[in-house]
Amino acid sequence: MQAETLCYRVAVISLVALLSIIKILYILKATGGGHTIRPGDDAVDASLAVLVLMLWLGCPLIYLLFSQWITWASFYLPPWVRWGGFGLGLVGTFLTAWSHHTLGRNFSPVLEIDRRHTLVLDGPYRWVRHPIYASIYVIDLALLLLSANFLVGPPSAAVLGLLLARRIPREEALMVNAFGDAYRAYMKRTGALLPRPRGESSKSEDTRR
Repeated sequence: MQAETLCYRVAVISLVALLSIIKILYILKATGGGHTIRPGDDAVDASLAVLVLMLWLGCPLIYLLFSQWITWASFYLPPWVRWGGFGLGLVGTFLTAWSHHTLGRNFSPVLEIDRRHTLVLDGPYRWVRHPIYASIYVIDLALLLLSANFLVGPPSAAVLGLLLARRIPREEALMVNAFGDAYRAYMKRTGALLPRPRGESSKSEDTRR
């Protein structure tokens, strides 16, 4: 039982490490490609982003090294569900990498659009407008299932929700300003974080006709 618990802990930290490596590599690639990291968000957004990062890294580390501190937040899940969470986490990290790869030089660590940016409509962006954000929620759910602990995943997901409630409208306003009707049409046929139901998407197309 102790060995199995250790496997869960190592699997949790492995998912966190894998996603962190992916994010760092693409941020370095973006900054090396001409983007400069500068304050692109207000103080509230910046504070929320730091808090998300602290919870994202800190809670899994506590679960790995000091799990006895948070046993009160544990709950039971059968092993197949917990390891299914690990598989879900791999899907989430793949979605993160796929989204970044699809964006290519259009990715920026801050809210900005410059002359080199283009409207990306392929890859996972065919179905959702913010697949990178969606992938973080997938991984947070995976961490919750894998750890079977309410403090691993949900806290960072909750703060991320507050951040995205502020950030997504401003991000999409920038996109509308840059790409106009093309982006408005794209918004009508896609969901922000989840794919739009097919019938609803078709209805939007018919309305535009």
